[in-house]
Amino acid sequence: MLKAGLIGNPSDPLMQAVIRYPRFEITGFLDPVGYLHGKNCHGVPEYPSEQELIENNDVLIFGNAVPAIKGFITEALKRSRHLMLLETDELSSHDISCLLKLREESHTVIHARKTARANPALEACFPMIVHPLHLEIRMMVPENRTGNHGPDIDRDLLKITDVILSICRSNVKKINALKQPGRFEALGFMSARVEFDNGSVASIIHSTLTGSRRFEADIYQKNMLLKADLQHKKLEISEKNKDRAKLNNRTIRFKPTDDIYLNDDLERFCHSAITLSTDGRDLFEIYKRAELSALIRQKAGFEN
Repeated sequence: MLKAGLIGNPSDPLMQAVIRYPRFEITGFLDPVGYLHGKNCHGVPEYPSEQELIENNDVLIFGNAVPAIKGFITEALKRSRHLMLLETDELSSHDISCLLKLREESHTVIHARKTARANPALEACFPMIVHPLHLEIRMMVPENRTGNHGPDIDRDLLKITDVILSICRSNVKKINALKQPGRFEALGFMSARVEFDNGSVASIIHSTLTGSRRFEADIYQKNMLLKADLQHKKLEISEKNKDRAKLNNRTIRFKPTDDIYLNDDLERFCHSAITLSTDGRDLFEIYKRAELSALIRQKAGFEN
C-alpha cells in the first residue's frame, strides 16, 4: 500500500472516494487555508505542518490545486513525492506548463484527474466515435452566480473544452465566439464555434437564461447520433443499420456516483507511482484545455 497524505477537506465527496480506495493508507490531512485546523474530519488526523506531511508519505492527494499552494507543490516534487491533483480548474495554462517542467526535472508522477471527460455518459461514447462531424454542447446554469469576470464562467468553459478535446482530437483551426450580457452583469448568453484541422466542428451554447442546470453533448457522425446528458448521466444512441433502412434507438443510464469515474484515475495513478511510468499526458491535456478555454474567453470578449 502507498502512504497517502491529503491536502484539503477530507469531508469533500472526492476526498471520501480517495479515503475508501483500498490501495492507499491515509496517514492524515493538511488544510492549507486553515479552516479545518483542530477539527476532527472523519477520523483523519491533521498534520501540523507541510514538511511533516511531505516527509511521512509516498504520495500526496491535492483536493484543489490553487496558485497559492504552488510553493507547497514545488517542495513536494523536490522531495520526490508523487502528486495527484483532483481539481485543477484554478490553474492557468502558465501554471500547468510550470508543473510539466517540474515533473520532467524531478522525475516524479503528477496525475491530473479528468473532469468532464470522465463522466460515464461521455466515456461510453468513446469506443463508438470514429470521426465526429459535428459536436454541439449546451450548458445551462442559473443566473444567480458571479459576474462575467468571475470564476464560474472559467470553470464552465474548462468543463466544456474538456469534452471538446476528448472528442475532436485534432489541432484547432479557427475560433469564433460572442456573448450577450444578462441581468445583474451576469453572463447571459455565449455561443462559440471551434473548427479543427480534421474537419470536425464544435459549437457551444452557454446560457444563464434558465431555471435549471443542463449539460449536454450531441455528437454527430455518419449514420450515428450520440446524445450524452452529462448532468443526469444518461446516453441516447441513434444508429442506422447497414442498409440504412431502419433507425435503431437505445438509452443507457449510469449510476450517479463519484467513485465510478474516480477509481480509474486512482488506479492509473497508483500504477504510475509504483512503476514510475508516466508520460505526463494527463497534465498536458489539462494544459490544452486551459489554453483553449482562454482563447474562447478572449474571442467572446470577456475581461481578463
